[in-house]
Amino acid sequence: MKKIILFALAAALIALAACSPKDTELTYPEHDITIEQLEAAVDLYFDTSVMYKADDEYIGRTFDFPEGVCASALVKVPTGTNQDEYGVFIAERGKEKELFEALQAYREKRQEAWMDEYLPEEKHKVSDASVSSFDNYVYYVIAGTETREAVASAVRKFFT
Repeated sequence: MKKIILFALAAALIALAACSPKDTELTYPEHDITIEQLEAAVDLYFDTSVMYKADDEYIGRTFDFPEGVCASALVKVPTGTNQDEYGVFIAERGKEKELFEALQAYREKRQEAWMDEYLPEEKHKVSDASVSSFDNYVYYVIAGTETREAVASAVRKFFT
């Protein structure tokens, strides 16, 4: 009986540990969610009329993914001075951490390259950009706080 109680307590602690802040890997059972489903949900929080869907060539040039890490990708980038941007990726099984780290590196590269004199009103979006993951789905958001939080909530609904 004591073993069962200890096991239940350990399981509860592990479940609580999974509820962590931005830039952490969260692991959930395998899901069958398409990039298009996530795109439709995330697009609701962006003005997509000033964004374009990046092609594979752009994604390959922009992100430094090791070979065999990314199974599928969708990136929407700004066409004007607005810095809103997001990307949704599906990692190959077992490569989630590498994909997550590559997106963190991209975020850091964007932050380091920012010139303060260029669109100072947009700097906070790049400075506060987030990278998150659920199972083998990894995404990043460069946007204002309200948009980032809304996107996180919308994506989370697919996995809970």
